[in-house]
Parts: sequence; structure tokens; C-alpha cells
Amino acid sequence: MPDENLNERIHQIEGLIRKTEALSDPAARALALELCQAVLGFHAAALERLIEIISQAGEPCSALVNTFAADDLTSSLLLLHGLHPHSLEERVANAIEKVRPFLRSRGATVGLTGIEDGLVRVRVEGVRASSTAPVQAAVEEAVYAMAPEAVGVVVEGLEQAAISGFVPLASLFTA
Repeated sequence: MPDENLNERIHQIEGLIRKTEALSDPAARALALELCQAVLGFHAAALERLIEIISQAGEPCSALVNTFAADDLTSSLLLLHGLHPHSLEERVANAIEKVRPFLRSRGATVGLTGIEDGLVRVRVEGVRASSTAPVQAAVEEAVYAMAPEAVGVVVEGLEQAAISGFVPLASLFTA
């Protein structure tokens, strides 16, 4: 499915959710929620069975599951249903690899320092003061895209005070 159709479908779903939440009849809201949960449950069970069948087919098909896990669309679907074959640590490491070129273009390096109780800690070094906000946003976006269950992302190394190029005039004159 082309990306533009996917984005259209996502916006359509979001709009329908907002309309459902705005229904004045609580019974209608509850019925719509129950319907969505039933459909999602059916899809989750079918996807889980597909992965089981593929996994039972042996080593050549295991690569297929990894291909699903690496694809942005299918990976998102697997995450939604709790079926992603890669651990949180693996997915965070992949997120860091995806953001590494962006950070490198800003003179920065990045590395995972740890994950504890769902809190992801990343260390970024070499960031210019003017780049801290975009770097922080890029790291957080990459981690949450690959690991939406992360309870937080702490980006260390951005706390450094900006170095000013200002030289006080008084220091230029000798007494």
C-alpha cells in the first residue's frame, strides 16, 4: 500500500475515533468501542497464527519474520498487537542506528547507556548548543517509533550550558 493511502487511512481512523468519542449516547459509544476491540482482537489472533505458521516452517522463513519486523508498516502492526519478535533492547538499538546519520550530520555521536523499567537512557555527545532541541526530538521520535512501550527517554549530554562567544569588553583592556 502506498504511503499516501496509509496516511489517509490513519487520518480517517483518527477522525472516526473522535466522532465516536463525541457521540452523545453512551450505549452507542460503548458498542462502537466493543466492535473496535473485537475486530482488533480478531486481527491480533490471526497475525499471531500467521507468525506461528511462518516460524514453524524453519530457518528460511525466520528471515521473513525478521523482514516483517524491520518494515515500518508491519513492525507497527506487530507492536500494536504485542507480537513483535524483537526485544525492547533490540528495537531501541535499531532506533539509535536509524537516527545515527542525522546526529552525525550535526557533529554528534549517540549510544544507548541502558534501559531500566522501560526508561531508555541515551548518551549524545558533541552536540552544538543550537542543535540540542532537534537532536532531542529526533532521538525521542526514533525510540518511540520503534519502542512505543518505553515509559520515557532520557537524552544525556544535552544538559551542557551553551558556550557564548561573548567576551566582556572590560577583559579587552588592561588596567
